[in-house]
Amino acid sequence: MGHLLDTLRGITRVRETRFELALPRGTWLPKPEPEALRWSYSMPDGLQQVTVSLFEPPNRLDREARRTWLAQLLTVRTEAESSVSPHPVTLTPPEHYEEDAFCSVTFHGVEAFSMRILSCSIYVLPYVAAVVYFEALGIKPYRFSRRAAVVFESFDVEEETGA
Repeated sequence: MGHLLDTLRGITRVRETRFELALPRGTWLPKPEPEALRWSYSMPDGLQQVTVSLFEPPNRLDREARRTWLAQLLTVRTEAESSVSPHPVTLTPPEHYEEDAFCSVTFHGVEAFSMRILSCSIYVLPYVAAVVYFEALGIKPYRFSRRAAVVFESFDVEEETGA
C-alpha cells in the first residue's frame, strides 16, 4: 500500500509508486486489494469508493495498439457494469479523447434501484493503462459530479517504467 499524503481543505492527496490523485472531502481509508496493481480507497461507511487499476503491456504500444487496448478495456468495464447488479444500469455513451501518445475514454452510469452512481475513465499510454473508477451510493447526482471531478481532474500516472 502506498501513502495517503496531506489533507488540505478536506481533500486527501494520494501518492502511490506509479500514480497520484486526490480524494474528495471526507475521511478515506486504503482498502487492501488482492491484485498487485490495484488500489482502492473507501469512506468508512462504505458508500463511496475509488479504485485504480494499472495494466502493463509487455512492449511499448504504438498508436493503433493503444486504441485496440482501450477498446478492449472499455468492453470489459461496460460488461462488468451490466453483470454486477441484478438491476438495470444505465450507462452514458463513452466520451473518447486522443492526443499524441495518449488515448482515453470516460463513461458514467446510474443504477436507479440502489441509487448507485459511477464514473469510469480509462487511460492508455505507450507503457501503461489505467482504469480509474469512482462509485457512490445514495448521494445526489450534482454532489457526485463535484466529488468525481476532484478524483478525475487530479489523476496522474507515471508512464515510464525505465524500459
